[in-house]
Amino acid sequence: MDAEGWGLTFGIAGGAAGIVSAYIAWLAYRGAGRSAGDSNRSADAAERSADASEKSAETSERSATAAEEAVQLAKERAKRDRETELRDRVQWEIRQPDHHMFFELVNKGHGTAYGVAVDLPDGTSPGPYVIEGGEAEAFTPQWPLVRGYPLTIKVGWHLEPDLIDMPPKTKRLIIQRP
Repeated sequence: MDAEGWGLTFGIAGGAAGIVSAYIAWLAYRGAGRSAGDSNRSADAAERSADASEKSAETSERSATAAEEAVQLAKERAKRDRETELRDRVQWEIRQPDHHMFFELVNKGHGTAYGVAVDLPDGTSPGPYVIEGGEAEAFTPQWPLVRGYPLTIKVGWHLEPDLIDMPPKTKRLIIQRP
């Protein structure tokens, strides 16, 4: 049972205790006219009933507060899980064949990258592309891929197709010719 369910259960139990204590108070009030001894007992019962009602109200309030805190924690946990899931959807890797002057940008994640643009050192910026999870796109930069001289590129992408107008997520990758 989650925190909301427990809060509801305690609230119902507290309300039931309040009803029982109100009934006891009513019985005490009804019997107050019988005798002085009965009157004292009735007053004591009414006082106990009032105390029980007050404690029940406090318990209900604590239960409601605990339920609200549990709901807030659940929302925060869901938000963290969603952010982690989005972060892991797109994972870039550079693949470069041994004897070629091009490289492949590979999406090793399980999601799709939308509006992928690559800023190359030669000033060109090919794109935008859509690269599915597990797929690759090949690029041939004007800048030669020379052994021993790393090439740094910047990749920008979006996680959702309708967010193309927003600033992209970016990552710098280094290409090192083997």
